[in-house]
Amino acid sequence: KIELNNRINAELEAMAKTLYDYWFVQFDFPDANGKPYKTSGGKMVYNPTLKREIPEGWEDSTIGAIEPHIVTGKTPSKDNPEYFGGNVPFITIGDIRGNTYIVSTEETLTASGAATQKNKFLPEDSICVTCIASPGLVGFVTTPAQTNQQINSVVCSNQINKYYLYFAIKGYFEGAKAKTGNTFSNMNKGDFSAIVILKPSDQALQDYHLKAYPLFEKIKLKSLENKQLVKLRDWLLPMLMNGQVTVGRAS
Repeated sequence: KIELNNRINAELEAMAKTLYDYWFVQFDFPDANGKPYKTSGGKMVYNPTLKREIPEGWEDSTIGAIEPHIVTGKTPSKDNPEYFGGNVPFITIGDIRGNTYIVSTEETLTASGAATQKNKFLPEDSICVTCIASPGLVGFVTTPAQTNQQINSVVCSNQINKYYLYFAIKGYFEGAKAKTGNTFSNMNKGDFSAIVILKPSDQALQDYHLKAYPLFEKIKLKSLENKQLVKLRDWLLPMLMNGQVTVGRAS
C-alpha cells in the first residue's frame, strides 16, 4: 500500500508538472477563447532579463517580490538538550529529499526550544527549499514546523502562487545545476529572494491553482496516510519476526 501510494503520488505530481510546462514553459495556457495561447497566435514579446519571448502582459520578477515572507531557519542551542526531542517538527535536508510533502522529521524540538525562535515557525503549506549543501530540494510543510539554517522557506500570502512557485523554484535549481555542472554557491536569504523567475498573469496563476490544487491535495492525503502505514508496519514487523503474531487466512 505504501509503494502504491508512492506511485500514485508520482503520477499526480507528473500531471501537475505537465500542465505547468504546457502553460508556463510552452505558453499554451488557455487564451480568452479557451485555445492554446502561443499555438493560436497569442502575442509574444522579448524579455531582456529572462532572455526569451514571453506572453504579452507577463513579466520577469523575483521570488521575494512575488512572495516577500521568506524565513531562513535556525537551530536552537545544542548546549540545551531540553530544547530537543519534543513534538515540534524540525525540518532538515534529509526530511525534504524525495518528499513533495514533509510528513515526518528525524529531529524535533520541544515547546521551549521552539519558543527561543518563535519567528522561525512555518505554517502548513509553506514551501521549504534547501539552499546549502544540497541546494534545490523543495517540499511543502504539513504541520507547523521549524527548519535549520540550511533551508529558506516561502510563506505564501497569496495561495494562487503556491504550486506555480513549487515548480518554478525546482526548475530554477535544475537549470542552475545543468549550467554549472551540479555545483553552485550556497545561497543566503538575500540570494534566494533575488532569484529571477517568470511572473505570469494573475488570471493564469488563478486558473493553474484551480487545476493543481486537487492533485496536490491528493498527494498530501496519501503522504499522510503513508506516515500512518509506516508506523503500523514498524509496530507489526518486530512481532512478526519474533513470532508474537502470524500471518494467516481467516477461517
